[in-house]
Amino acid sequence: MFRQAETPFKVLSIESKNGMALVVRMKFVFDVVGEDNGVLKLRLSERVFDILTRRLDNLEEILNAY
Repeated sequence: MFRQAETPFKVLSIESKNGMALVVRMKFVFDVVGEDNGVLKLRLSERVFDILTRRLDNLEEILNAY
């Protein structure tokens, strides 16, 4: 059986200029691997970067949603 686990997004940086905000977020996705003795291990399968551009008016709403 193949399963995956992932972390929630973490904000790496926030920059603003001319009323716009650039938000860089990242999360990790792991493969859950079972051993014969019943122990589960997590193996990192990918890093997901998410780059958002938003108006500063909506920045608080965006950050609180994730």
